[in-house]
Parts: sequence; C-alpha cells; structure tokens
Amino acid sequence: MERFTAADVLALAEIAKAKTPPKISALLEDVRESSRSELASKVDVDDVDHIPSLGEMYVDKRTWLRVSPVVAVAADLKNSTALSTGDKYVNTSARPTKPRPGQA
Repeated sequence: MERFTAADVLALAEIAKAKTPPKISALLEDVRESSRSELASKVDVDDVDHIPSLGEMYVDKRTWLRVSPVVAVAADLKNSTALSTGDKYVNTSARPTKPRPGQA
C-alpha cells in the first residue's frame, strides 16, 4: 500500500484549490521523477538470525531485515473455496486449518 508524505498531501490540496486543473503531462512528469528517485535510492539490508518482533522492524527508515534461513510453503487446500469470512460460514475460517500430507 502506498503511503503519502506530508508534501504529497499539501500538493494535492494546492491542486484542489487551483481554478484550472494541472496538465496531465506535468503530473506524469512529477510521478516519473519521484519514481526514479525512489528506485535509485539505496535500501539497507540487515541480516538477522531470528524472526524479528514488531518492535525490531523499521517503519521510519528504509531498512529491510533479512531472515536466514527461511522456508516458504504454499499450498492450495482441497475444498478451500468452502472457507469463508462472511457471516454464513465464518467458523470455517475462524478455526485453524491443519492440512495433512497428500490432502492439500
């Protein structure tokens, strides 16, 4: 999810106040420049040997925490379309689902 800075919000407020809308090409150029800047900036990566707690994670600076070794498992559970978060079948998703070998 994209987060807006205070400068972005102020720029949008100024655009809203303007009597004539800005040119699309000027808006696209602003986005292009800010995207280039974002992609060119360095991201620091810190190696950790445990799953970090929320307090160890950063929200105020551009630093990633790399956990090693990590194994990611993806499974398509059989009959998973019966799982629901709606009112009618909420209990199907409210309790843990334990797949067994050969049944996923």
